[in-house]
Amino acid sequence: MKDLVASQATPEGRQVLHRYATWHLIRRLRRRSRGNDITHTQFNVVRVHLRAAVHLLDWLTDQDLNLASCRQSDLERWMTRDENQLRREAGHFVRRGLAQKIARDLSSPAVNATSAPRP
Repeated sequence: MKDLVASQATPEGRQVLHRYATWHLIRRLRRRSRGNDITHTQFNVVRVHLRAAVHLLDWLTDQDLNLASCRQSDLERWMTRDENQLRREAGHFVRRGLAQKIARDLSSPAVNATSAPRP
């Protein structure tokens, strides 16, 4: 996962990704494993969520934005891109950014993991 964090072009982006990975993804993974070994699938889910955050931050950097300066219209523009396949997973990162007061004025719909997405 260090490679994904290091892949971010800006120091600010690397810091945000590191905090997201350490204090949200890994902490949550450890809590859910309850002291048992982490499965390959669990690790892959964490990696996909981190990859989604990297994709979003890379796009924001290309747009001369960051998570703090991103507005809802920017997020919606990113989410509606045809080549974007990690919309759902990036929502976790956006909501975490809001909770940590890094991002403002954004909303990303919560998704219930146990239900199928609605058309």
